[in-house]
Amino acid sequence: MSNWEPTNRPAKLKMAEDWQSAFTTPNIERWRVPDEMRGQLNTLVNTIKGLQGRPTSEHTANSKKQLSDKYEELTVLMRDIKRMCFMTPPCTDGDYVTLGLPIPDREPTSVNVPTATPDVETASGGRLQVKFIVRPKGGSEVDQKADYGIKLKGCIVPRGEVLGKISPCGVPYATEEPKHILDFNWEMFTRKSRFSMAFDNDDLAGLFYFSACYENSKGQSGPWGPITMAVIA
Repeated sequence: MSNWEPTNRPAKLKMAEDWQSAFTTPNIERWRVPDEMRGQLNTLVNTIKGLQGRPTSEHTANSKKQLSDKYEELTVLMRDIKRMCFMTPPCTDGDYVTLGLPIPDREPTSVNVPTATPDVETASGGRLQVKFIVRPKGGSEVDQKADYGIKLKGCIVPRGEVLGKISPCGVPYATEEPKHILDFNWEMFTRKSRFSMAFDNDDLAGLFYFSACYENSKGQSGPWGPITMAVIA
């Protein structure tokens, strides 16, 4: 259910009737409401009012189901009309009031630069799989309105000589333990706080070094966490 939809049948029927009243020239021309949709709305409203107007003695299980089905059809139709016709433009604030719809929020949402440092916990997800669980470190909370994701940088320090090689899983090999974020030359981005990485047989017993930071929808990064290591097993 969308936030504009009435939560009960009387309110839904009242909104549908308000839409009927509003579907007059020049509104239907501005909103481009198809004749077929207006006809369907009229038919459903009249059918529902007819079913609800029956005497109590005629309220059977079948008639109740029929009424429920018609309300479902009305819900789907009103959602389609809302999605296809009631947009800004051509709808004005006055139109939204007439239709019983919330006026769109036109204020741009501010996006903060992340300030929290991620704390990354790893665990085995099965053979050659590492699970990652990311939480804000030190009790700091991530601003949920800022649409943060997680950027992970890393490399693999494997067994044996691998100078200039890349793991079959796509992560570059390194010859020694990284000391700084700049030592990493691979990265990924995810919006999940829990995710897994799959490695290759050639990586078995190698060490996956990584660091993570929060990143907002503008690509602005917060502080990087410490360089951490997980054993590929």
